[in-house]
Parts: sequence; structure tokens; C-alpha cells
Amino acid sequence: MDRHINFFLVLAITLFITWFLRDFGGMLNSHEMFATVTIMLMYVGMGMTTDSRQLLVGLRNWKLILFSQFSLFGLSPILAYGIFHAVMRYSHLEYAIGLLFLGCLPTTITSCIMLTKEYGGNTVGALYNSIVSQFLGLLLTPLLLSTLLATQFISVIPFSQVVENLCQKMIIPFAIGQFLRQRHVLLGRIPGIVTYYGIFFILYMKLAATFCKGDLLEYFHLLSIPLIGVFAFCSLLLLLVSLLTVGCKFSRKDQVCSIFTGTQKTMGMGIPLATIYFPKNEEIVSSVSLLIIFYYILIMVGAAFVVVRILPKQKI
Repeated sequence: MDRHINFFLVLAITLFITWFLRDFGGMLNSHEMFATVTIMLMYVGMGMTTDSRQLLVGLRNWKLILFSQFSLFGLSPILAYGIFHAVMRYSHLEYAIGLLFLGCLPTTITSCIMLTKEYGGNTVGALYNSIVSQFLGLLLTPLLLSTLLATQFISVIPFSQVVENLCQKMIIPFAIGQFLRQRHVLLGRIPGIVTYYGIFFILYMKLAATFCKGDLLEYFHLLSIPLIGVFAFCSLLLLLVSLLTVGCKFSRKDQVCSIFTGTQKTMGMGIPLATIYFPKNEEIVSSVSLLIIFYYILIMVGAAFVVVRILPKQKI
């Protein structure tokens, strides 16, 4: 759990720095190059730390993989879309749009594996599911997002441009990272550090650009209803996934794996994608980022509660 303690510490430091150095962060954000280079380096690092050889080996447990991917890219988008429309009755579009991003994102890279291992689940299954979802997410997440965003008549960049930016900022850097991994150019812990901390640098720039604009209390007040929506989304997704694992008659180890891999959402793809879809709108990127962070914290606590307090009582 040390990594999660580190997450909260780095998040707190990021928010502290954002508040006191918001003008500098806003200046950095005005130059798109900083965000672009950071995202590219993150995905090179992700490629260098992702063992793609595990994909074929893990296909033997196809039922577990299909279930987790359905939870991430089938059940989750439908549920998020419904809650998004409910939230829209009481909130503004630009503050609620993060719910659509949440619904379409793949699972986390390491958190789901660590938590699965920590609570006695199928660690190997979590490893395979996280790898599969990262590869599928590079294609399915922008496709799902473009489809859902188009239904809201939002002025976003065309899907062809999304694909072009995706290739430039994520897919090609990821492929370069995979190539370097195959050539055993691993560089120790550096790729993992860049991947992990890069997202906080992007968060700092986007939040700083928003914080420079005006009344923060009013900004967080406008986010209150979407945050309630995130709580509802987190609770319902966790409930449905937990019930479905029982219906699928999974072993307890596979249940634990499914709950952690099928409900978590990665910041590493969500925040960069927000910068691709809304390159000139820091307010939307900031609101999306904060909703993803809020969900990330909620789901870690909620999934651990379900695994510890509910699963042991079931007769599997």
C-alpha cells in the first residue's frame, strides 16, 4: 500500500504547488509543447514497463478477461452515460463531461495488480487484464469517447484529428517503449518514474491555468453535483460488478481480481485524452482531471471495503 500513500502525498504536494505557483503553471500551460512532450515521455515509459508477451499466455483464463473488459468498456460506459444525463439536469456540461471520460477509460496499470495481490486475489489474472485493457484502451477509449461526446453536440476536434494526435502522443511513443524493451533498454526505474509523475506535472499545469482565472470556491461549487454523480457511478459500478462475479460463479480469487480490475480507471490515459479533445479549454480539462482523481480515491476505498467486508461472507 506504500504506492497509494505516495499517491496521496504527491497529490497534496501538487495541489499545494498549484496554489502558490499558479501563475508559473499557467505560463507553462500556454505552451502546448510542455504537455505534449510530457505525454509522449509517459507513454514511452509505459511501453518500456509493459510486458506484452504476457498477453498470449493469459488468454487461457478467457472468461475472467472477457468479464473485466466487458465491465470496463461495456457496462461502465453505459452506466456513466446514464448518470451523466441525470447530472446534466442540475449542472453545466463542461463540469459533468468528466463522467463520460470515466466511463470509457481502461483500468489502472499497477494499482489493480497491487490491490489484487494485497487482498489475496488472482494476481496473474490482474496482470493480464491490466495489459489487455491498456492495449484495448488505446483504440476503444477514444472511439467510445468520440461517439458519446458527439451525442452532446460538443464542439470537439474531429475524430480523424483525435486519431492523429493519439498516434503522435500515445501509440507511437508506446510502440517505441515496447521496441526499447525488446532490445533490453530498460533504464532501471526511470521509465516508471516518468510515467507515474508525468501525470502530476500535467495536472499542475491544467489546474494552474484554471486557478488563475477566478473564484476557486465558485469553481468547486460548480463541481459539487458532478462529484455526487461520480460517487453514484462508483457505487453502482462496484455493486453491479460484485453481483455479476457471483452470477458468473467465479472463485473468490477471481472475484477479487474482477472487482479491482473491472472498476478502477487510469489517470494516465484520462487526463492526457482530455488535453487532446479540449486543447484550448483548460476548464474542461481541469474538471475532468478532478473527477478522475476523486473516482480513483473512491474506488480504491470502496473496492477494498467490498473485498474485506462482503466477499468473505459469501459461500463461493
